[in-house]
Amino acid sequence: MRGRRLLAVFADSLTAFARKLVAGLLNLRLFLHRLHTRLEKDRIFGANSKTDGLTANEIKASLEISFAKSLSDWLKEKLKRYPYWAAGHLALARESLTLNEIATCYASCQACQVLQKKGALYHEARKVLGVCYLRSAVADKAIKILAEEVRAAKKDYLLIEELASAYLLANRRDEARAALSSVPPGKLTPQGVAALSYLKKSD
Repeated sequence: MRGRRLLAVFADSLTAFARKLVAGLLNLRLFLHRLHTRLEKDRIFGANSKTDGLTANEIKASLEISFAKSLSDWLKEKLKRYPYWAAGHLALARESLTLNEIATCYASCQACQVLQKKGALYHEARKVLGVCYLRSAVADKAIKILAEEVRAAKKDYLLIEELASAYLLANRRDEARAALSSVPPGKLTPQGVAALSYLKKSD
């Protein structure tokens, strides 16, 4: 009986080690995939920035969608074989958000949180989930999650802007203004600057 127990513990340890090894290799492939994507976007953008009558922003937006779809398809295929790959679920959540595939984003965030109940991946999945609720116009849940993650991260200024957007969605303008005002000068995006200016003028 004791021998069987030891064998079971050894088998579990071996499985856990194998999964960590596979996840590490998949993380490396994901990094290389993203690096290749970045280089391809730069190359294509450089070759097409002055053609087809498109503006630079339109070309960039088109490339973002195209490459997000490619990476999303790759991640979905890998996650069918390796459903325990937490970083893969997080990456799919982010790409799904870019593609406005809200249901996939939500499911991927939840899967990542089940696999990682604490630590960096857990908190990153929570951030994406908060933005997912914001995109779905579920203001109360977006505010709850984003406010918690802002308190934990503190200097994630983009996340603070997302929280401000959630406050605006809930018509909590004072809190939106306070959130944006907490970001140091020069750290707000152009959209954040415009939102803060609007809120100050409408007081």
